[in-house]
Amino acid sequence: MKSQIVNLKLKIVIWDYGLLLALLLPFFAVMPLLIHAGLPNTADGPVHLMRQVQLNQAWQQGHFYPRWGADLAFGHGMPIFSYAPPALYQLTQIFHLSGLPLDESMKAVIIFDFLLYSLGIFLFARRLYGPAPALLAAAVYVYAPYRLREAYIQGNYGQFTGLAFYPLIFWAFHGLITTGRPRYWLAAAVSLAGLLLSHNISFMLFAPLFVAYSLFLLMLTAWQSRRRGGEPTGQQAFWFMPLLIRTIAAGLLGLGLAAIFWLPAFGERHEIKLEGITQGFFDFRENFIPLSELLSPPLPLDLTTINPAFPFSLGLPQIMGAVLGMVALLFLVFKAVRPSSRDGVENEAEHTRSGVIARPQAEAISNFERGDCFAIARSDMIQSRIGHTLFFTIFFLLYVFLALPQSQFLWESVPFIELAEFPWRMLGPAIFCAGVLAAAAFWIVKLQIANRNLDLILFLSILMVITFNVYYLFPSQFISWGTPSPAEAFAYEAASYAIGTTSTGEFLPRRARQHPSPKTLRPDYEAGRPPQKIDPASLPPGANVETLSHQAESDSWQINTPEKFVATIRTLYWPGWQVYLDGQPVAFTVTPNTGLIQTTIPAGRHSLTLQLESTPLRAIGLGLTVSSLFVLGLIAVFFFKQYINETGGRRDSGTGIGDPHATAISPRFFVIAAVSFFALYLLSRPLAPLFTLQSDPDRPQPADHVVRVDFANQIRLVGFDDLPETISPGELLTVTLYWRALADLNTSYSVFLHLDAPNQQTFAAVDEDTPEDIPTYNWPPGLYLRNPLSLKVPTDLPPIRYDVHVGLYNRETDERLSIWPDGATNFKLGSVWLVAPPPQLPATPLAHFGPHVTLRQVHVQGDTLVLYWQTDQFLEQNDTIFIHLLDAEGNLLVQADGVPYDGLYSLSDWLPQQIITDARPIGSRLASPDSLHAIAVGLYHPTTGERLPAADAAGKPLPNNSFIISVAP
Repeated sequence: MKSQIVNLKLKIVIWDYGLLLALLLPFFAVMPLLIHAGLPNTADGPVHLMRQVQLNQAWQQGHFYPRWGADLAFGHGMPIFSYAPPALYQLTQIFHLSGLPLDESMKAVIIFDFLLYSLGIFLFARRLYGPAPALLAAAVYVYAPYRLREAYIQGNYGQFTGLAFYPLIFWAFHGLITTGRPRYWLAAAVSLAGLLLSHNISFMLFAPLFVAYSLFLLMLTAWQSRRRGGEPTGQQAFWFMPLLIRTIAAGLLGLGLAAIFWLPAFGERHEIKLEGITQGFFDFRENFIPLSELLSPPLPLDLTTINPAFPFSLGLPQIMGAVLGMVALLFLVFKAVRPSSRDGVENEAEHTRSGVIARPQAEAISNFERGDCFAIARSDMIQSRIGHTLFFTIFFLLYVFLALPQSQFLWESVPFIELAEFPWRMLGPAIFCAGVLAAAAFWIVKLQIANRNLDLILFLSILMVITFNVYYLFPSQFISWGTPSPAEAFAYEAASYAIGTTSTGEFLPRRARQHPSPKTLRPDYEAGRPPQKIDPASLPPGANVETLSHQAESDSWQINTPEKFVATIRTLYWPGWQVYLDGQPVAFTVTPNTGLIQTTIPAGRHSLTLQLESTPLRAIGLGLTVSSLFVLGLIAVFFFKQYINETGGRRDSGTGIGDPHATAISPRFFVIAAVSFFALYLLSRPLAPLFTLQSDPDRPQPADHVVRVDFANQIRLVGFDDLPETISPGELLTVTLYWRALADLNTSYSVFLHLDAPNQQTFAAVDEDTPEDIPTYNWPPGLYLRNPLSLKVPTDLPPIRYDVHVGLYNRETDERLSIWPDGATNFKLGSVWLVAPPPQLPATPLAHFGPHVTLRQVHVQGDTLVLYWQTDQFLEQNDTIFIHLLDAEGNLLVQADGVPYDGLYSLSDWLPQQIITDARPIGSRLASPDSLHAIAVGLYHPTTGERLPAADAAGKPLPNNSFIISVAP
């Protein structure tokens, strides 16, 4: 036993420099978090922090896994922790135990996630391709624009945490399937549970990739084991069924560990308002990535903006890595099927000299380079790498395709995929695949060069990946929140209009058809006292209520009433609530619209308690998690005993094929890389102006138009981007505004965008309660906010010219902010033309009026006259169209003068070349429809009455400068 312990100690002190370097790789990505106080000023970050406030309160009260956020929904409560995956929040609380404030604790989780990203893919790619390619894979996975965007701009840290588990799951299940060691049972179950507990949608997007990979690896491993012949022995060969059972068992163990969350969240999903997450802004049809944006090069970020423009790009290194990986696949296949005539290949000793690969692999590689097809066919390593490269190529292309608009038909046909909401989420698994393909490409390079050049090429490759994303490594907008109180969380929710820290109120109990009002309990929270959860309006005269406790999942009161009454408890009903009167359960009802709990209180002095209790699904989920933890503990004990009983200093290489990785990355390379990273970081600080913009906040450089429009001397519109000239019905009109606060604000204002006809009638509008999800009171006066707005144009709007107006208002009072000094309440950005698909018309027109107006065609459809007009240029003179209804003698019966669309489309607004459909009801104007024999059409000046010259299609002047339409009696 003593010798075994000595062996264990020796194993511990053998440094794995590749692993250490993988942990060092995120250095540039995490440094902004380390040098700035507070959290990045992201769109979603504050939402997650305010949820932490609720969990922090629960932990202080001894509730370590609450399901209810008592102070959310403006103090009316919400089952936030039963539906929002808990990993981010629970990890934050663990860091908070160290004494860090909540914001710094959540930042510690972000740093921890960055390390997991690098560590996980390094372990997995090392197992497939070796340590040097694995380091490149780690760089590609960590330094992706999508990753840095999430960390510093978007702030969906639940998703950010979930994606960190992707490569860890692959590494663990690969080790489980190929070696069967207990340590991989532990890793597989814990990593799979980690993803389930981090982000629902990330797990949903990951599931097809994971299932497909498990089947692929099972078949590959079983086939290779059978091909080697004989009965399987030891840990080197397994038949398919044991492999499958082992994989399923580990997966079930991971599901069991996370059952406390996913089972009730899925089983009780009908108890909340989930329908909002697939509508409006969350409709996947509105969130595809254009190919130009997907392939966008890196762009400098403006440090003067709160939320700089950050494209949804794969990233150039990620694209290059994936493409080179595909080239490597072709190379592998070519070498495997066509013998090479090259002589003088490196021998086995040359491959093993540096200790990078062991003798069995050296033979395989030497055979591979010689083009020995028979030897190649017998090489498990080559087959595995070809298979893996092909697998990740297929899924990389699939995920990239699903992010593009061309994949809409799949989104509309595959069940449940619409729950992903945003096609750009596909970048998460796509970048993972790109990292693995980059490792495959580097492995091929490694085979083709002398080993002495490998360190330099590896270092330059990693440096290139980081350098291509250097624009995104200078975030400077951070907010110090400290540890917010429930009152501060209430104020944030009220100001941001993020009801219950959600986007659409999707976690509100279904019975709460009407959202709670922030005004109800605001005085209590502002005063720092427990909220008055018994509605005073429900109390009879002379009754009084004393709050005994306000806990995470319970409230207690002492009530003294002279008469019986029905008490309204300002808590939203959700299954599990139980009311106790004097310690005994009593019946209660739920109000129809507000979803509040009501119960009858008899006269006298009573104690009243509202307690959230378990439901069968929650109890089963808890039981499964506890049972799974017990099984996991047994496996851990078994693993420890097995590990210390290993002899001869043998250690698991992490590759499944015996590579001695402790010596694969040399100490010299590790030291040089570490020192270089630190030196390059110091050098990059003075060079920051070369990679960033620094706009004047009143003149933002990215804006197409710079303006100076002050709303109530509080917020200034400093710019906007070009409007499109035309839009089509059903399309999105996207407008980008640039705002800045002129001073520190105490109110959160909302933005509106209107599509107004020339008569100022609003035909379409979109409001953004909180611009870019950043309340205006969080806008530093020295910075500007980039505010893209998208308005979906209704399909039933008349195709005319519209003015685009913007403005600000206080949502609580609906009062608009006026523009100083003229007092207007909106600002005109410009105009757009709504253009419908043109009708099919004959090429030859009917008539010309003046030099530029053409009557293309006329139809009489029942009681309606339809005219089709066109102009070849913008018209300066605003003429009027006359329509005279004539009898058989040519006498005027009635006239219908004006411009198209009930006077909304004046001729001076007409868009050149547009076919203007001018429908005029004429039947209702006639006393006797049978008297109508002809219709005269023309144009005249509205002031002088002078008609425009009219000519037919051949240019012959028309009598009375009018075109006559004969109407059959």
